[in-house]
Amino acid sequence: MDSKFTILVIDDDPAAGWKSRSVLLNYGFRVFLSSKAQTAAEIMQKHSIDLAIIEAGLEEIEGYKLASVLRGINKNLKIIMTAARSNSETERHCRETGILLYALKPLNYKQILSVIEQSRNAGKVSLYK
Repeated sequence: MDSKFTILVIDDDPAAGWKSRSVLLNYGFRVFLSSKAQTAAEIMQKHSIDLAIIEAGLEEIEGYKLASVLRGINKNLKIIMTAARSNSETERHCRETGILLYALKPLNYKQILSVIEQSRNAGKVSLYK
C-alpha cells in the first residue's frame, strides 16, 4: 500500500492547476488534478486523499460548498482554499469550517508547503486564530 501523502488539486484554471501539481510533485507528494467538482468527488471515492487544494471560485460550485461535499466522503480531509481575489464571505466560511488556509493567487508555495507539513506532523492546524 502506498503511504505517500496524497493531495487533490481542484482548479478550473488549467495553468494554475498544473502549476500546483508540478510544485507538489517536485516535493514528493502524490497528486491528483481535477477541474470539475464531479470528477473531484469521484477521485475522493476511489483514492485515499489526505488534503485538497480547492479554488474558491469554481464556475460550477463555490469552493466552500465543494469542501463540504468532499468532507462528506472523507470527514478527516484537510483543505486549503485558494482564490484569485479576496472575498470576506468566503474567508469567513473558511474560518468557520476548519479550512487550514485561505490563500490568494498567485500562490505562495512556501506558505502552502509549510501548512501541509504542519498538518502532516501535528494533525489539525489552522492559520486562523
